[in-house]
Amino acid sequence: MPDFVAAGYRVLSFDNRGIGKSDRPAGPYTSRMMADDTKALVDSLGISGFHLMGVSMGGMIAQEYALAYPDDVKSATFACTYGVADAFCQTMFAMWADIARKISVPLVMRDVALWAFTGPFFEERPDDAAEFAAAMAGLDQSLDAYLGQGDHIMVTRIDNYYEEGRPYLDSITFRFLPVDQSRVAALAAGELDRVDAIPL
Repeated sequence: MPDFVAAGYRVLSFDNRGIGKSDRPAGPYTSRMMADDTKALVDSLGISGFHLMGVSMGGMIAQEYALAYPDDVKSATFACTYGVADAFCQTMFAMWADIARKISVPLVMRDVALWAFTGPFFEERPDDAAEFAAAMAGLDQSLDAYLGQGDHIMVTRIDNYYEEGRPYLDSITFRFLPVDQSRVAALAAGELDRVDAIPL
């Protein structure tokens, strides 16, 4: 976040339902449900015309938000994410759910770090890697909430918008930019599921 602030943005980050200081209603949760949570938050704060960024699961939520509320968003960035969980991802998520049930959620998140960060990240930024590991060790998320989130990412299909007769993707212009993987990792290390950045 410091880089965004230094660039002149006001940054809003928050805990999704089921984690941190946000409410923990019974699951399962959906990406659309959490996009609607985001909409309720920004509306209550009187925010519109912002740049939306989502990392990992936050990227799925950000896609849902951009499709459902396109007039709110100046731009959207989806990092380390997807619209459809393929067979590999579904198998990996099912394994993480088993680990969470049998051992703990923080242990799952330690494994997630190995998939989220590159080898050079661990070598070149050991302090950031250690900070992330410590945050994961103290992760404030119950097993039920973790599984509630996991249930939806197993079946997320952003292309359902076509099936429901809402071909929004036809009206959206996408620009794909190469990124420095270490900067993406830095965002993940900051535990940013989603960042809404608003110019000052």
